[in-house]
Amino acid sequence: MRGTLGVPKSEFFPYGGDLNENNQRLGTGDNSHGCIFLHQLFHFCGKTFLDLCVGIDGGISFGNRPIAYTRQSFPLGGDSHLIAPFFSDINTESQGAVWFRESEVSELLAKADDCVKQGFPSSSFSATHLIIATWDNVSASDTPDGMGNTFQVVLATCGRETYALFFYADNGIQWGSSSGILAQAGASCGGSVRGLRGSGSNEVVNLDGNTNVGEKGKYVICLNDISVPVCDVQEVIVSVTKRRRNAAVTFSASPSQADATFECSLDGDDFQPCESPMTYRRLSRGDHFIIVRALCPGSTSGPMKREDFSI
Repeated sequence: MRGTLGVPKSEFFPYGGDLNENNQRLGTGDNSHGCIFLHQLFHFCGKTFLDLCVGIDGGISFGNRPIAYTRQSFPLGGDSHLIAPFFSDINTESQGAVWFRESEVSELLAKADDCVKQGFPSSSFSATHLIIATWDNVSASDTPDGMGNTFQVVLATCGRETYALFFYADNGIQWGSSSGILAQAGASCGGSVRGLRGSGSNEVVNLDGNTNVGEKGKYVICLNDISVPVCDVQEVIVSVTKRRRNAAVTFSASPSQADATFECSLDGDDFQPCESPMTYRRLSRGDHFIIVRALCPGSTSGPMKREDFSI
C-alpha cells in the first residue's frame, strides 16, 4: 500500500446491481462490450453522437463502434473516438465487474456540475445527461492474485458541451500493465489525443495519486475539441513563513509553454495577473488556498491548480 491516495469509493457516482436505474453489467469474456442508444447528443472532437459502446478493456467508444484493446499508442487514428480511463487488456473472469448506465437524476447532475467547476471554475456548464461507467476491482490475465484496479468515468453533457470526469479509487490502481504493455488513459479521436498524466508510462500506476483539479485521483477534461492545445499549470508549491505570516508561491506551465502567463486567486478573490514566485504577506492565521491558472497564446485554458495551506 502507498498511503492514502485517490477518491474514496463512497464518493464515486453510485454503481452496482442494486440501483433502480437501468444499470447494466458487462460479460466476462475478452472484448466484451455493451452498446446503448443515447437520449441526448454528446459532443466529442467536433462531432455529435447518439450512441456509444462500453468495453471491458477500460474504454468508451462513440458511434456504435466497439474498440477492442490494442497495443497501439494513442492517438488511435482513423475515425476512432475513445474515452479511456484505463485502456488495457482487462479480464474479469476471475474477479471484478464492469457496470454502466445513463442517468438524469438531479442530485447526480449537480454532482457532475461541481466536478466540472473544480477544473473550470468560470464555466456555466449545467449537465442534463450522464453516462456512468465503472470498472470495479478488475485485473488482467497476468495480474498477481488479489490485485485489482477500481476506476470510473462519467461523461456529462448539456447538449452543447461534453466533459469527461475520471475517478480513481483510494489505492485503486494496483497494476499498470498487461503482458508488458503499459495502460493508457485519456481521450483519443482521430489523430488527436489528450492523455492523463502518466498515460502509457510507468507513472500510470500513479493515476490515483495525481490530478489535474487539485484532488488526488480526480481529473476533468473538456471533450468538444481535444485538438486545441491546452495551457496547463504543471505544479504549485507554497512555502510558508509562519513568524511573519507570509506565503511564497511558485508555479509553472509545461516546458513547451514557455510563453505562458498566469493569474492567481487567493481564498476565492478575483483572479489577478501574477508571476512566479508570488509572495502574499501578513496573512491572517488559519486555513487558506490559492488557485493558479495558465494562459497561453493560441491555447485554451486548461484545468486550474489549487493548493491549500495554513498559517
